[in-house]
Amino acid sequence: MNKKNLKSIILLGVIAGSILSSCSSENNFSVLKISDFKLSKDAFYSSYNIAPDILKFGSTPQRAYLNTIKNEYLVARHLIRQGFGKDSSLSKTLRLLRQELIVEKMFNEDVDSKIKISEEEILEEILKGNRQVKVKYIYTKDVAEAEEIKNDLSRGKSFEELQELKLIGYGLSSEAGETDFINYGEVHPRVNEVMFSLNPGEVSEIIQTETGYFIMKVVDVRKSILSKNDIARLTPTYKKILLNKRMNSEARVYIKQFMDPLNIVVNGKVFQKLVNTLYPEYKKNRQRNSVSLKPSQEFFKIEDYNEVLQNESLEKSLVNYEGGAFSVSEMLYHFSYYPASFPTTSIDEFASELKKRIGLRLRDIFLEKEGIKRGYHESKIITEELELWQNQIITYRYLQKLSDETIVDTTKLKKIYDEKFQNSLPFNSIEQKLVNSYKDYLIHQKLISIAEAEIQNHDFVINTELLNEEIELPATRLHAADVYSYKMGLPYSRLAFAVSNRIWAAENVWQSMIEN
Repeated sequence: MNKKNLKSIILLGVIAGSILSSCSSENNFSVLKISDFKLSKDAFYSSYNIAPDILKFGSTPQRAYLNTIKNEYLVARHLIRQGFGKDSSLSKTLRLLRQELIVEKMFNEDVDSKIKISEEEILEEILKGNRQVKVKYIYTKDVAEAEEIKNDLSRGKSFEELQELKLIGYGLSSEAGETDFINYGEVHPRVNEVMFSLNPGEVSEIIQTETGYFIMKVVDVRKSILSKNDIARLTPTYKKILLNKRMNSEARVYIKQFMDPLNIVVNGKVFQKLVNTLYPEYKKNRQRNSVSLKPSQEFFKIEDYNEVLQNESLEKSLVNYEGGAFSVSEMLYHFSYYPASFPTTSIDEFASELKKRIGLRLRDIFLEKEGIKRGYHESKIITEELELWQNQIITYRYLQKLSDETIVDTTKLKKIYDEKFQNSLPFNSIEQKLVNSYKDYLIHQKLISIAEAEIQNHDFVINTELLNEEIELPATRLHAADVYSYKMGLPYSRLAFAVSNRIWAAENVWQSMIEN
């Protein structure tokens, strides 16, 4: 690696800090300590394991990634001192994150930790999944129609005949209602379980999903011979499938047992009045925001409705529960930090979605309350993660500002290209790629200069012994669904763990472009 490339890795290590191979007892479990901020080994590797490889550069990838966390902390401290990030949106984001982390810990303690998967169960799942299935299917959004089709099948009508009638209605050929061979775990969990439990020629019951109703007939099944090596290779993946399946089923039971004793009731009259008040304004906001939002996803932000809600009876009880109640204003507060999605086109759909969202809010409010009773809000891992999230969010917002302010001089860039690049491609053919990379490089330099100045205000310690310990990496790389979804199958608005911004690799990317 070019010596210049090492700057962002080692520079902070020689300025007003300490890198210790053995640390004081208070730092024994911290990989990094900067002033009052401590980063535990668990919190570090939770982030490291899902971070992009581009941030794990050089011969010491863990150290390289740790430095990105350190730099982000220093930049955030500088920005906070300058008054950056004091707007209400940051506090609301952190409020939501705090709730999510407490709820997550509730599930980890009460559900996750009690789930055990045996080797026999994994082998059984592998053997079950060692088949590919081809099916024909009939799909409808109407449950009554699905039941009618099922009744016709029981009266002796052929699956193919009924499927053809349905497809003709859509203007499709019979090929449209047949899949290729599908591997275990590739489709919706409910569809997957039914599909792989049937033998060739068998027809399923009605399968309900979030998008509609399916009836399937298995056309063909094929299997392969598994060696011991195949089973060893597949074991981590199928253990993960089993864990996810068990977590989801146990989580549903847990939530029901937790929530049922509360005897929650929504006040119908107050709820309908709230819907009638909010929906006209929602329609206006939806039209106003339609350019910047995806057609299927509109965001309900309570701030947009403050004026119209002034005349609403905000102190009336909207939700009653065993031992208390939530007023309209209290429920709206809990929506104020939660970016609810309302893909609706009518007042009835809006009312249905709002009631669902109230249910989800209540679930998290009560779980959070219980978590706070247990002292989870003061736990080390939650405190550390919130600190990492705050650093990430503040830095990201500042990056957006720098991106708007940074203009690349293409004449200067062309000169750099002609002098330094070992590339035979014409400048014009890769100009935009160069502009983007050079802009990131300039922003990176600005951030490094801030970190260099800020480190003068802090003492820091890196526990190299702890950092260099061997770690057990995940058996399989996390998929997007694992990273962007709550672990118990309950969707949230955050990544699984805070991850440093890719901008910290910008110098390496730029140097790599020059050299290659």
